[in-house]
Amino acid sequence: MYPLLLASILIVTLAIERLYFWFKIGRRQQPLIRTVLDLYQQRSPLAIDRLDRDRDLPIARIFLAAIAIEDTTPAEF
Repeated sequence: MYPLLLASILIVTLAIERLYFWFKIGRRQQPLIRTVLDLYQQRSPLAIDRLDRDRDLPIARIFLAAIAIEDTTPAEF
């Protein structure tokens, strides 16, 4: 019974830690998305610089991959 209790506590602890992690990521990504989309719409090279600074965020890596596609418009991005 003790191993089952220990495993249950460990699973709940890991679930709480992952929720906290994704909550922090989500809070950082929201302002980044708005800023980058505004900069990209203005054709500013600062959009790529901003994404490079926040490369640790998943959405920044996705945006950088989308920007790497040749001849895209802001609407396609």
